[in-house]
Amino acid sequence: ETKLSLLNIDSGSMAIYRDGRKATIQVNSDETFGQLQDKIHTQFADVNIKFENGYLTFYSTTEGVSVDVGSTTDKTNFVSICGLVNQGTGSVTSSRELYRVNGDSTLVNTGLFRRIADDDTSMKMLNVTAGKFKISRNGQEATISITETDTIADLRSKIKNKFSDIELSIEDGYMKLSSTTSGVSVHFSSYEDNAAEATNIGTLYELVENGDGTVTSSKKLHKCIVEGDFTIGGATFNVTATTTLNNIIRQINASDEANATAYWDSVDGHLVIKSRTSGSSFINIEAGTSNFTDIMGYTESEWSAGNLTETRMMTDSQTIGTNAKFTINGTEYSSASNTITSDVSRIQGVTFTLKDVSDESVSLTVERDIEPAANAVSEIVDAYNELLDNVDEAIAKGGNLSEQVTLKSIKNRLRNLMTGSLVNSGAYRNLDSIGISLQEATAGNISTKNISTLTFNKDKFAQALRSDTNSMQSLLIGTQEAKGILWQVEDILENDAEIYFTSASKSYTNQVTKLNEKITKANRAVERYRAMLEKKFSAMDMLISKMQNQYSSFLKTS
Repeated sequence: ETKLSLLNIDSGSMAIYRDGRKATIQVNSDETFGQLQDKIHTQFADVNIKFENGYLTFYSTTEGVSVDVGSTTDKTNFVSICGLVNQGTGSVTSSRELYRVNGDSTLVNTGLFRRIADDDTSMKMLNVTAGKFKISRNGQEATISITETDTIADLRSKIKNKFSDIELSIEDGYMKLSSTTSGVSVHFSSYEDNAAEATNIGTLYELVENGDGTVTSSKKLHKCIVEGDFTIGGATFNVTATTTLNNIIRQINASDEANATAYWDSVDGHLVIKSRTSGSSFINIEAGTSNFTDIMGYTESEWSAGNLTETRMMTDSQTIGTNAKFTINGTEYSSASNTITSDVSRIQGVTFTLKDVSDESVSLTVERDIEPAANAVSEIVDAYNELLDNVDEAIAKGGNLSEQVTLKSIKNRLRNLMTGSLVNSGAYRNLDSIGISLQEATAGNISTKNISTLTFNKDKFAQALRSDTNSMQSLLIGTQEAKGILWQVEDILENDAEIYFTSASKSYTNQVTKLNEKITKANRAVERYRAMLEKKFSAMDMLISKMQNQYSSFLKTS
């Protein structure tokens, strides 16, 4: 029922030969081996596939008929993944055991990863529960109690304490109980006095009597992964009862501290951990409270009563990379990375990558990368032109800052710097000499902008930079004692312009404050005048009302 995809087998076609007659079988990675056999039967009814101890075999049920398997043009990787080999006996068998991985299977309490038990293996690692069982020697019965922390060696000692001539051994993974005394029979039975106190060792490993006085397990005793933690690189990972293999792989790949990546190799059936650091170095892998790295074959640990007492990294399980070796002008160098920086080569400002192994010398021509410097200067020119356009608009007649003499002065100083010349010892004295010049006036383009707008000639700039880098640096940057043009421009913008805008802002703030105070005083005067008028109108209204009453009385008397 195993899907082909669980062995990383791709879809494609495969050739099956029966006594030389060829049939092409379409392989689908989503199919199972059982479905693949059904497809083969539609071509050759007597050709089967079978698994024995993890090895895959193609064979014929008809005596004397030979079967072979090959690739096609639109081939699948089935043959290479399984390592199929023609045995010369009419059948084809895989040259390696085939492992499958179900990403949803949990690591703990499963037989997904198997290592044969040894004397130091605890009952917990075998999924054996604490409890009791009975053992008898020629009818003499004894009860044995075990705990989850007991090891196989502990169990052997407990049995010998009851019967000194009864041995417990592990042979090829199978448990065996036998007596060293000739003619003595050993019997095993579950603890039936109280089912709740019985251990599951008998039923779990199917201990049976062989009829020769010995008891053996029908199943091999494999170590299981137990819950706990382990370390890869500088990261600690936890295994719980619900942790899956895919979960562990995702955690390793997502961890920067682990400094490693992981994947499951379904061909060889093991977890592959690769360092993110190139060169000759080991990956730090340590067992913790879990035996995960032991089971994976990366560490070898000693346990006592289920607790880790000592762990060693299995360096033989790691394939160490090699450092890159190369020579520059006869001097030998070594690097853990194929990307060689100036820290290794001592060539300042140069980084190169080693692509392949070669005994032939390679000549390298190193040139300065002009592009970043040219782009930066081009952006400065654009920013300068935009700045002057904005200032001209603001200080023009009717502009928001038309009366600001200081701002006009700052603008003129900037323009003089960018279009003037410096006195220095270099070959370049002004920006025009390196490709930054005033816009040319033409018959159709004559305006005041021609005396301030700059243009940038990239080719001229590149030629000037290649010809004399030091002179260009002196012109643009300079030193603390002899500042270049851009350094002086920066001083004006950071100092004079900042002082101007701070002062102007403060001045406008003060003016606004004074205007607000005048408005407040005027509002108060208006309120007082209104109150006075309202008072007079009220008195007048009362007089008018009184006169109307007197006039009405006068008319009645008359």
